Amino acid sequence: TAYLISDRFDRVIQISLGIGAGTSFLGSYLSFFLDAPTGSMIVLFQVAFFIVAFLFSPKHGFFLKIRVKKQISQGSQEISSASR
Repeated sequence: TAYLISDRFDRVIQISLGIGAGTSFLGSYLSFFLDAPTGSMIVLFQVAFFIVAFLFSPKHGFFLKIRVKKQISQGSQEISSASR
């Protein structure tokens, strides 16, 4: 998950620590109030964070790839219409 957000090793380590600590705290805190298993809640928070990072990643994101493909197809359509 951290690699999806940054490519620099020092940043990846910092982000990983933050994600791990944050999801552990939130999962533990919420599991207390919902009377749910702690490990399951932590994993759910980590999965949710991964999905958000996967969709909106600045370099490897799902929506970025869709936007790039759309721009490429629009660019190729403009080139083909200009050559006519």
